[in-house]
Amino acid sequence: MALIFSIVSTIWWLMKNVLAWKRDTRKSSVRAELKATTTSFSGFLESFVTTCSDQQIFTGCAYAVTLRYVTGCSISAYHYDVVANMLLITCATHLVAVTVARNYWDNPLPSLVRITVTAVLYIVTGVLLSNQGTESKSFPTTVPTGSDTYSNILMPAACFQTGNSGLSVSVKEFTNSGLGFLSGSRIPGFPQYVMVFLCYGVAVVVRLFRGKFTWLFRPGPQWFMRFIFEAYLVLGNVVGVWIVATSALYIVRMRNWVGKSGWLELAVNGANPEDDAASFGQLVPIFLNLMLLFAILQFISGRMRDLDAKKKRHEKKAAVHNKGDGSDLAEKGSASDTKKSDIRPDTKLSDDNNASLAESDAKKTDIQVEVRPAPMDIEVDVVTPEAD
Repeated sequence: MALIFSIVSTIWWLMKNVLAWKRDTRKSSVRAELKATTTSFSGFLESFVTTCSDQQIFTGCAYAVTLRYVTGCSISAYHYDVVANMLLITCATHLVAVTVARNYWDNPLPSLVRITVTAVLYIVTGVLLSNQGTESKSFPTTVPTGSDTYSNILMPAACFQTGNSGLSVSVKEFTNSGLGFLSGSRIPGFPQYVMVFLCYGVAVVVRLFRGKFTWLFRPGPQWFMRFIFEAYLVLGNVVGVWIVATSALYIVRMRNWVGKSGWLELAVNGANPEDDAASFGQLVPIFLNLMLLFAILQFISGRMRDLDAKKKRHEKKAAVHNKGDGSDLAEKGSASDTKKSDIRPDTKLSDDNNASLAESDAKKTDIQVEVRPAPMDIEVDVVTPEAD
């Protein structure tokens, strides 16, 4: 499920950013506001993949502890091969999660714990796989043919182990073989392990790189960095598909032979006990899938809460803005009213103000009134300013 949703997330990203299928031509401020107040399909997919990875951390730890310590002296080579490849599939889950999840580092402390525990699981997986190629080089890892009636994979794995880890020897063989390790290895799944380990380290660095050095993704080198990021997303999914496909095929072939070999102790009804989904070992991982449902509900609830909070902040900001505009208009209106009140005829003034206004009117009269001498044959009364 993690791999499927990772592929969908990558296709969605390529459609938006490469094919420009959903390119938004609105202003950056509008896009940012809408992005903060709407549910992201990409965020949903990435949250789902991350939850799958967290689930596999717990199951991977249980497998590793059981295989290495609890049943280390009694588990068969067949079960050892199966569980080791199941751990390899969990490594692929962690790889696709850190590859596509952009919010992997949103919460630094949980992310640091997740990265630390996952790195330990990667190392333990490498140790368990390399123990299949210890110094004796006789650990049974090959799937028997249909005509074989017996194989050493039915014997305890401890019979073929010396107790010393063969990780350093296996890594040395890998470095000496170069690209030849992809064509075959005496340890099934070890080439895939080396590839997923390297890709996981690159993915962690890329996530840190994109979060800390965002200036490299601004105009200028943006086209180049986007091309690199596209190749990185595709490579992460290709490696995940390769690991899951090869490991799952190996496990299915191994289980089919053992189930038909006649050496497996069958249940009372004659059925293969490993096919019983109601057994304890099967019910635990099945019910762990409920974490995915909780993750979906938590994602929807979180996005709705963010939407409500963003809406309230927007309304509060708009209210403050509107209040500021109203107060300015009120102040302007009051000032205008004050000026108008100064020239109203019914305004009551003090005696000093009356005297000042009278003096001002007298001065205006001296300036504005032009007195011309009347004709001699017409008697007129000339009204002087003083008389007035």
